[in-house]
Amino acid sequence: MTPPTFADIGKSARDLLRKNFDLGVRFFSFKGKNDNLELFSRADNIFRVEKVLGRFESKYDLKEYGLTLNEKWSSKGFMSADISVEGQVMDGLCNTLKTEYDVDSGSNQLSLKSVYKNDFLNGQLNFQFRNPLPDTIQSLVIGHQDYLVGADLYYDAFRKELRHVDFAFAYSVKDFGFHGIITNWAHTFTAGIYQRLTDRLEYAAEATWNRDVPDYNWAIACQIATGPDQKHILKVKLDSIQRISVSLKNQISEGVNTTVSAMFNDVEETQIGFGVEIER
Repeated sequence: MTPPTFADIGKSARDLLRKNFDLGVRFFSFKGKNDNLELFSRADNIFRVEKVLGRFESKYDLKEYGLTLNEKWSSKGFMSADISVEGQVMDGLCNTLKTEYDVDSGSNQLSLKSVYKNDFLNGQLNFQFRNPLPDTIQSLVIGHQDYLVGADLYYDAFRKELRHVDFAFAYSVKDFGFHGIITNWAHTFTAGIYQRLTDRLEYAAEATWNRDVPDYNWAIACQIATGPDQKHILKVKLDSIQRISVSLKNQISEGVNTTVSAMFNDVEETQIGFGVEIER
């Protein structure tokens, strides 16, 4: 099985800990697919600032040519477009040309990214042209017998310095995963675990410690799927600052889901969130 990207190491645990906790907002999202075209849009109404934010994404696949076209737009004035070519030069190699534009600042950025993956490794090389000399981002993840080890490097060409060198290791099988990540020049350490106990019950936990700060952060959550065909998903999460978060996702009909979430704490104000998701 192809190893994940460096950014996706520990993704199962993070998804269980973070997804469906849309606190302080009410939202509506739509996702649709027709032949080679995929569309996604989402609108968020933030309670505290009474502001509406939105984003729109489109993806068009030309599979016979190995081409993928993506476009993204947000109400914050950010736009991006990219074109990817996969499997044409050699098997497992994908090259992507991407441009990004910020309307507010007038800044733009061009990047060229190459990804190569097979059953044992997943490597990425990304050049970001913000200055005459491009910044370089490199990552490599190697997998062997359910074990993963990876590294991620960012070189700032303008300042002529390494911005970061991060490391990660993990053990991952179908229903269980453990990961450890070292960032911030070995000042920050993160460890997490994910396990599916039954076809209806899962849990995850993650803890982060910074050696410059005497405190640490942690969170633990469990997810229970109930009802026929597991159409109702309940999540409960507890974190290091004694916040209890609860979310309930219901499938009210095929392709239509509702999500309600809340966060309780003795010190902070109670937050709630709810939304509707439609997928066709």
